[in-house]
Amino acid sequence: MATVDGDRAGIAAGVLNAARQTGAALGVAGFGALAAALHPFARGMEAGLLLAAGLSGLAALIWWRAKDRPVCSR
Repeated sequence: MATVDGDRAGIAAGVLNAARQTGAALGVAGFGALAAALHPFARGMEAGLLLAAGLSGLAALIWWRAKDRPVCSR
């Protein structure tokens, strides 16, 4: 949000919130489908939690690598 022009901050905030809501809904649906597809239920939950941990680790690695890069400006 800090890199967006002031006159477009409202649009950027709306897009950000829509992306967060969509990602959350798809994530819950995906992990719920994974938990329901694998039997017994505990195995599905274990697979879902391992996948979530792996994705969180990947996101942390991407952030760590990109945190020192300069932000593009106009």
